[in-house]
Amino acid sequence: MNRAIVGGLLIVTLVGGCAGPPTRTPTAATPSASASLSAPPSPAPAADGTLQAGNPQPVIPLELAAAPPTANRIGDFFPIEWWPEALAPDPADDWSITHLEQVGLTWARIGLDPVEACWRCDASVPEPEFDPFQDRTIDILAERGITTVLILREWDDGWTTRKPDYSKEADIQGFLEYVRRTIGRYGDRIDWYEILNEAVIYVEPPDYLELVRRTVPVIRELDPTAKIVIGGASAPFHERDRDYLFGVVGSDVVGLVDAIGLHPFYGMSPSLPETRDYYANYPALLAEIRATAAANGFDGEILAEEMVWRTERNANQEPGVYSEVVAAKYYARAILMHLGMDVWAGIAGENYDEIPIIARVVRNLAWLIDRAAPVDLQVSIQGPAVEYASYAFALPDGSHYLALWTDGAAVDEDPGVPITVSVWGVQADSVEVLDTLRGVQQELMVAAAGEVITVEDLLVPDYPILLRLR
Repeated sequence: MNRAIVGGLLIVTLVGGCAGPPTRTPTAATPSASASLSAPPSPAPAADGTLQAGNPQPVIPLELAAAPPTANRIGDFFPIEWWPEALAPDPADDWSITHLEQVGLTWARIGLDPVEACWRCDASVPEPEFDPFQDRTIDILAERGITTVLILREWDDGWTTRKPDYSKEADIQGFLEYVRRTIGRYGDRIDWYEILNEAVIYVEPPDYLELVRRTVPVIRELDPTAKIVIGGASAPFHERDRDYLFGVVGSDVVGLVDAIGLHPFYGMSPSLPETRDYYANYPALLAEIRATAAANGFDGEILAEEMVWRTERNANQEPGVYSEVVAAKYYARAILMHLGMDVWAGIAGENYDEIPIIARVVRNLAWLIDRAAPVDLQVSIQGPAVEYASYAFALPDGSHYLALWTDGAAVDEDPGVPITVSVWGVQADSVEVLDTLRGVQQELMVAAAGEVITVEDLLVPDYPILLRLR
């Protein structure tokens, strides 16, 4: 997506896939939302609920397809914990499975617990390397068509004691044997393998690169159809992690694999002064990551993993504790931004699916964006000089989505800003606006002249709305 201000007109060229970074229009700082912990009101872009001033058409509940999503590229990250057999629940009823269906996620990045003592039973009982509960959970994921990314990680004596030293041949061999055992057990059910999680924490960059070089041939031999993910960093917000990631994508190993994993957002947002610049510059950073990798022979996918905005219900040490409304808005923005730049969107955060407004907006997007592909469209926006984000998608039936939102600090109650938006090169019999947060939709009043479709007096809020051009 490229955009620039020309007078009062924002010209936006929406580029699917390898989009360049957007330029941003300056806007006044909005008070931080991180301190807002009161009960969230229902957002309302206008007093009458409409998203277009003067529109007499009714605002109706959002219409979602009856069939569950199959290919929206929205996923989650979670460990599959081991259970003593006598205490294990039915995996089909466990949160690991049920929340994917309820929210409509189509991929899962999973980890198997490292070897440690049993915390559900006598502490002297060692955990098996693999157990029946984990086996059956992976079976169900495969049976239900969930694309599964399994993190390959191995410790000799558990997370809290000795970590391996991959500068030593013995520890490399130990890891490769673990890879062989894991693929031997799950190779017919796992789609992707990720080599270590956040290696930056305990593996020096040269050792990680060498481990990747040694591991890739083993995976290819044992499971030729599997895809391989690398990355090794945690949050590129931190300079050390960013350097680690660029050391990987700028090396020879990136051309050996199928995907790059990164963890872009742990509460980072324009609501927080310390993360505002990172948020504003993140699309450019993502484009730089892609370009650097491509220059080194990479032609695969990028997975944005573990994205989370915490609320009072699930706060931890990550920056920012947001109101539930504001957290929901940032989840929605991040999902659509990444999908619009042809990046898989992976979210996280304990119990986010139990926060109704977050679960609702993620679920709405999961259904609406299913099988949508980012595309090139020429769009213009005329309105107040604030920050906008815009991405375009094509749907299998020939329709298009145009995703729009104002991209400054999100707040609980935002009335939206009035704009005129025009789209070139798309024919449409009707245009609807789909409110992803409130879960409503409305037929819009449009003006069409040739191949230009114009919507006037559209109220764009600080969370994504979708214009559906049928």
